[in-house]
Amino acid sequence: MDKPTPGPWNWACDSYGKVQHSKKYDCVFTTVKGQGGDRLATIAARIENPANARLIAAAPELMSLAEFILRPEHASLDAETLIAEYESMARAAIAKAKGESNG
Repeated sequence: MDKPTPGPWNWACDSYGKVQHSKKYDCVFTTVKGQGGDRLATIAARIENPANARLIAAAPELMSLAEFILRPEHASLDAETLIAEYESMARAAIAKAKGESNG
């Protein structure tokens, strides 16, 4: 299975973000860094629908939440601890998808 480009992915509206592009599109982008932390490249995609751009940028957080929920070792943890962690991760992913957070 192919693996996605690691994030974090962000979205930007027009020229207010780190990636310049047409006013017709929003942009989803990430920076690829080398082992020393130096920027090697910025990968970006123009997305016509701003809601789609935000959802694409939030996809890694949504995937992390799904993988976290399904970890077998969580079966031995108490429900209150798990619910608090699930809720925190879900709220952050939803906020990013709605454009209330870019991080």
